[in-house]
Amino acid sequence: MSENNKQGSNNAASNDEKQQSSTKSDSSKKSGKKSDSSKNRTKGVKVYHSEVEAFKALTECIRGAKTSVLTTRLSAHEVDLSKEHLKDFNDALINSLEKMDYFARTVKRIVVTNLHEKQEGVLRLLNSEGKVPLTIYLIKKIETDYNFEVVVIDNSKAFVLYRDNDTPKSDICSYSFFCENGAFVTKEHMFFDMLTKEAEKLKESDNAMIIEKTVAKITVNGEVYDKLEEVLFKVKDFFKSVLNKKQKQDSAYGMAGEN
Repeated sequence: MSENNKQGSNNAASNDEKQQSSTKSDSSKKSGKKSDSSKNRTKGVKVYHSEVEAFKALTECIRGAKTSVLTTRLSAHEVDLSKEHLKDFNDALINSLEKMDYFARTVKRIVVTNLHEKQEGVLRLLNSEGKVPLTIYLIKKIETDYNFEVVVIDNSKAFVLYRDNDTPKSDICSYSFFCENGAFVTKEHMFFDMLTKEAEKLKESDNAMIIEKTVAKITVNGEVYDKLEEVLFKVKDFFKSVLNKKQKQDSAYGMAGEN
C-alpha cells in the first residue's frame, strides 16, 4: 500500500472513531443518561424553584421529625405569616416540640435579631407547652450577611433556602434544595454547629443570648430562671436594645448623608 493510501486509511479510521464517539454522545444525551460522577453529585438532592412547594416539603419533613429539628433565621427579610405555607411551617416547628418523644430529642433555632418581627416567633416557641428540650440562640450581629437559611432534620435530611437579594422582602427564597445525601447533610450540620459556637463566644460580651428550656428548668446564658415571664421580658429587652442601637446608627448615617 502506498504512503498516500496508508494516510487516507488512517484518516478514515480516525473519522470513523470520531463519528462513533459522537454517536454515543448524542445517544447518551437523547436518552438523558448521566455519568456516574454526575449521579453521585446529585443523588438524594432535589431542587425547588417554587417557594410554596419548597415550604410544603419542608413542613412535611418537620411534621415527621423523630429526633431533632435544627433551624436558622439569619436574614433581615420579613416572613409574611399571612401566607399559608409560611404559617404552616411555623406551626409545624412549634408542634414538633409537643409531638416528638422527650428523651434524646431536641429542637434548636438560631435567630439573628436584626428584625423586630422575629421577636414574635421566638416568644411563640418559648410559650409552647411542648416537653422536648428547646434551645434558642439569639445573636445580635454575625460577621457575614447570609442570604440563605438552613434546616437539618433527624441528622439525615437538610433543606437550604436561598434568597435572591433582588426579590421583594416578602419572598423567602428564590430557589432551594432538599437533600438526603449524607455529605450534604453533614456539611449543613457543621455550618449550624459553627453558628452555635459563635453564639457561645458572643454571649460573654452580651452580644448573644442562649435560652435553654426543658420540663425541669429554663436558663438564659446558664442562669436559671423560675418564671417563664422573666425570660420573655429578657428576650424583648434583648431585641429592643439591638433595634434601638440600629435606629441610632441609621439616624446618624442619614444625618451624615445630608451633610
